[in-house]
Amino acid sequence: MSEKAVADFESILTMSGVWSRQIVLRLYRQLLREAETLKYTDQNFFRRRIQQEFRKNIAETDEGKKVKHVQRGNHMLQTKLGGLV
Repeated sequence: MSEKAVADFESILTMSGVWSRQIVLRLYRQLLREAETLKYTDQNFFRRRIQQEFRKNIAETDEGKKVKHVQRGNHMLQTKLGGLV
């Protein structure tokens, strides 16, 4: 992911102060796109794992946990999916 895309995402998160549906969907799409660039691991496995995590947390009501999940996803983008790309 480009530095600009990460900076744009961070600015949206900072400006809003809280998560929103739009932020979560954008993060989801960016993670899936980044998974397509994987070279040294199974792309399908990683894509399913992303989908599983988002489905697992879709009904989360705790604002603190929601923000934590978004920050975790953003960290994955910044570190190129934990160094897998």
